[in-house]
Amino acid sequence: MTIFLLVLSIGVSTGASSWSNPSNKELAADAVRLGKLASKENLNGHTRDLALTHINQALKLNPKLDWLWYEKADILLKMEEDAEGLKCIAEAIRLSPRNSTFWYLQAYLYRYSGKKEEALASVDQSLKLAPDNVDALGVRGRILFDLKRFAEAEAVYDKLIKLTPRSGIITHAQRMLVCKELHKWKKVIEDADYCLGCESGKILATFNLLLARAEAREQLKHYAKAVDDCHAALRLFKDDREPHKRLIRLYTLMGDKKRAAEETIALREIDEDMSPPAR
Repeated sequence: MTIFLLVLSIGVSTGASSWSNPSNKELAADAVRLGKLASKENLNGHTRDLALTHINQALKLNPKLDWLWYEKADILLKMEEDAEGLKCIAEAIRLSPRNSTFWYLQAYLYRYSGKKEEALASVDQSLKLAPDNVDALGVRGRILFDLKRFAEAEAVYDKLIKLTPRSGIITHAQRMLVCKELHKWKKVIEDADYCLGCESGKILATFNLLLARAEAREQLKHYAKAVDDCHAALRLFKDDREPHKRLIRLYTLMGDKKRAAEETIALREIDEDMSPPAR
């Protein structure tokens, strides 16, 4: 999502040429003041209606400030008014067609409105202007995932991780989902390990990551390690069915009928109508 303070620094520089006429300086100053106020309100979580009011006032004073159209589009996105947001970002792009950030937001709006191919075209234009724009790369990865173009999405996330080695949990979590679709289990484990190192104390996230890693380890026939992950998941949510179901399968694969039977009993204690999974 937009980092507004960064955008403002971009916006002031890109918009400066739009109000160089001395007769417009006073109007431009008011437009900038109102635009910054709207951005601050949006950033700090104040009512978006008030932010939108200030943006509209600013645009009436000077409709040639491209970054104001950008800010309005971003506010409309948060208000789930993507159709109007697309109109605003189109105007920002018309005023400054070489601003990579504007194309990136247009891609985000297209994706949000379900127009995946248009989103891909916009984000590709953003990356053509700024090949290492990490925000645009992240959006491109998600669009490619939506389009089930998993190999291309993997390449995008690989580039992101190379560009920003400390890229964070979101990038690794997204790549983990992509690699799961591609059955690249070693990468799934690598990304799960990374995310588990970041999610200390976050119980639900840790639980889901443990199950994801258990699945990858099972696929690689690392059954004992997969069992460890399932037991670790059970320590977080002892009454969840999924770890028990997986343990039944794992113990069966390992030929440990006794423990498979114990897990079947444990599963039925959670829900007596719950049958063990088919072998």
